[in-house]
Amino acid sequence: MLLAHARGHVLFIAGAGVSKPAGLPDFRELVVDVYAKLDTGVHAVVTGSKDDEPGDLSGLTSQQIAEVKRFKRRDYDVVLGMLERRIDDKPSGTSRVRATVTEVLRAAGFV
Repeated sequence: MLLAHARGHVLFIAGAGVSKPAGLPDFRELVVDVYAKLDTGVHAVVTGSKDDEPGDLSGLTSQQIAEVKRFKRRDYDVVLGMLERRIDDKPSGTSRVRATVTEVLRAAGFV
């Protein structure tokens, strides 16, 4: 694990209650920020409606709709995995999703 971390292959995401006092986005905000950069269609839906409302899903693919539904259920870790599989096909250390997560966390001063 330490070797993988030293190579930049490990991302630590702390549990609830750590993010806000540290000035980091919470997991929901992190996912919203990732969608803002990678999929503006889904971003518009998840930011334009409450969690208990479906939002306007017209124009989204079935995969995007599935991601929105999981987002509304607050399954943020699952959502990031779904997004990564959809846009990067094979999740890896060089995926656009992982790079964007790093970018968002770096902008918050964490990485």
